[in-house]
Amino acid sequence: MPSLRQQGEAAFECMQYFIEYFGSSVEAEKHRLRLEKYKRDLHSLQKERKNLQAVWSPEGKLITIPAS
Repeated sequence: MPSLRQQGEAAFECMQYFIEYFGSSVEAEKHRLRLEKYKRDLHSLQKERKNLQAVWSPEGKLITIPAS
């Protein structure tokens, strides 16, 4: 199940095996622009398991992704 976190005009979506970072226009729901996508490799998945969620830091500058 995806975890979508919003911070201002940016959104970060965390899926089990990859993460995506989006920027948005004023009409955020209609126009999301993917700025980055990171797909984890097999070694990382075997060692650290799947992603659980994306968590913004309180100041909105860092994102952590706990794994199971």
